[in-house]
This record gives sequence, structure tokens and C-alpha cells, in this order.
Amino acid sequence: MDAKALTRSITVAIEDLAQETDQARISETLQRYLEMLSKFHHYSWHNQLLIWIQSPQATQVAGYRTWKQKFKRQVKRGENGIAILAPCMYRPKNQAKTLEEEDPDLQSSPLASSCEEPESAHSNLTFRVVHVFDVAQTEGDPLPECPEWRDQEKDTELENALLTFAKKKGIQVERTGDLGGPEGMSSGGKIHLLHTTGTRTLVHELAHELFEHSKPEVHSLSTAQQREVEADAAAYVVCHHFGLKSASTPNYLALWQASGKDILASLERVRGIAVEIIQEVDRFTQPRERKEETWQPTVAEPWMSLACINLDTLSS
Repeated sequence: MDAKALTRSITVAIEDLAQETDQARISETLQRYLEMLSKFHHYSWHNQLLIWIQSPQATQVAGYRTWKQKFKRQVKRGENGIAILAPCMYRPKNQAKTLEEEDPDLQSSPLASSCEEPESAHSNLTFRVVHVFDVAQTEGDPLPECPEWRDQEKDTELENALLTFAKKKGIQVERTGDLGGPEGMSSGGKIHLLHTTGTRTLVHELAHELFEHSKPEVHSLSTAQQREVEADAAAYVVCHHFGLKSASTPNYLALWQASGKDILASLERVRGIAVEIIQEVDRFTQPRERKEETWQPTVAEPWMSLACINLDTLSS
């Protein structure tokens, strides 16, 4: 494929991804999942660390009353809570006393009455130990499931070429059994991947390194959403070029609250990295027959009628 045709095919793929992501954003599955997430409290970094130390496998954490009132779930009998710190604010006697808890459902707990006002004329802040529970410690109504965002499909020949390219660029790639949740991580020229993760994740993390997202000067001028859009859009384009569907990419970007407009805004940067990866991979591989399953643009282009190509509709 010549450079002009490659550039055009990449542009069409990114435009398709933008439309598919907008469709994923308005899906009932995603809306129910995001509504559920909004009911969880966002814990401070220190309390997140405390939760991880006591229960590394915890995924969704809330207080006893939050589980009962917002999710209609009950903490199982005999379960031990995860200890965190909740701030307790003291006010002078001539002001209304308030209690600001780490989890809103704790404000009416016995902790409120245990915070006695000191004689000092100044406000004081102290902390109390309170307990929260992971979803695995509860039972009741099922929670909405997260839309599938992982791709497990592997292409050994493509992965070998990508690893060769990464080595040429001075990027180390290591496989591991556990990353605490993510499928892959990258920073400072090092990529860590789960043994079970698919080829798309390797391309995703490789794109992060090529975009230099971990460099302070780049990191400070971009948002996490922008960085994920660039990396996963590049992975989507590369995988499609070599016959991998990457059908979960729209869900992944939608979970990052990215829109089609956000994706199109990154088109030039994504296209540049995608071209580099594709051309380098092609140099490391023998001529290979493309898989029959390729993507079909969401909106038909005039030039498509000139080519006799059997295109299948991309499932999303």
C-alpha cells in the first residue's frame, strides 16, 4: 500500500472509530454503568492506599449505609470492614458544629455524637477510624456490568514484529501475571503487560511511548483522557490494518468519556504514530495475506465503488 492510500485508509478508520464511540456513549449498558459509578464516593489518595494495603483485590468500595440505601445490597454477616480515616471538624461553641465524613453515609453514624467540641476558639480537625466494605463482601441486587473494553485476540506474527520495533526504539517490554487491574502499563521506555492480554494492548502501550506521554513536559500539557484517546485510537488503526477487529476500543474510549469530536481532534497526531508503526512492522514481516475480516466505513465513500473489495461490517 502506498503512502497516500495508507493515509486515506487511516483517516477513514479514525472517522469510523469516532462514530462508533459516540454510539457506545449513548448505549443503555454504558449509561447504567456510569450512573452506578456516580453513586460511589471518591476516596482520597491516602484512603485509597489504606484500602489497597488491607484489601488489594477490592474493586468497588462503600460504607455500610451506602450499600444498603443506594445499591440495595447488604453487608454479609461476619464480614470485617476496611479501616479508613474520616475527617471530623470541630467548631467553636458559638458556631454550628459540622461533621465532614469521608463517606457521606457516615454523617448520621455514632461518630457524629462522639466528636465533642473543645474549648479552643479556633476550628480543629481530627480524624476517626471508620469502616467501608468491598462489593465482594455484600449481597443483594446485582450491579450493572461494565461494557467489555478488553481485547484478548492475539496475532503472534504481528506481536513479534512489534517487539522487534520496540527493541529498535529502545523500549523494553515485559510480561507479568498481575498489574493490579490494568491490562498494561508504560512509562519511561518500559512496558508491562499481562500474560493474557491481547495484541491491541501492546500497540496501545507502544503508542503511549511513541507519543512520549510519560515525559513531564508532555504530561503537563495534556489530560489523561487526551492521552488515552491518542494511544487507543492509534492501536485501533494499527490493529485494523493488520486484520484485528479491536471491537472493544469504542467502549474503552467511551468509558473515558471521550466523544467522536475528541477523537477527530487528535487525528493528525494519531495518524502520524499509526503510519510509523505500520510502516516499521511491514519492514519486519514477510508479505502477509490480510485476514478476510476488515472494517467497513460507517459512511460510504464515493471511491469505495471503484474497488472490488469484500468488506464485512465491523461489529461494535
